[in-house]
Amino acid sequence: MVEVDGWVCGFGAFYPDTTVQDVGFPAGWAGGRALAVHPAARGHGVARALIATCERLAREAGAPVFAFHTASFMTTAIALYERLGFCRAPEFDFDMAARYSRFGAAPVMSIAYLRRLTPARASVPASRCA
Repeated sequence: MVEVDGWVCGFGAFYPDTTVQDVGFPAGWAGGRALAVHPAARGHGVARALIATCERLAREAGAPVFAFHTASFMTTAIALYERLGFCRAPEFDFDMAARYSRFGAAPVMSIAYLRRLTPARASVPASRCA
């Protein structure tokens, strides 16, 4: 959580092991979820601070990779993750509507991003997130 003068302007959940999320990431990877920044706080480094904190926690937990999903329609967030150097991991993408029992609903793609934290221990191809 990022707080300024008693005002919560950003939030993100950290998972030292993504398997508790049941979103298909390998055991031992750390992950994030529900990153949100209040519209009035955008553009001030709040998301960067949240992501940096999650990566620090992941390293402290000994995770080789920090991974998360975002929705395909969140184009501003996607642009930020790509500027920060996160790699797409389409093998972990999934349709949220189908996964959460919204049969017949239009697909809503949850797209995966990751960053290798300790390359020697990561179980992702060497060409990813060097």
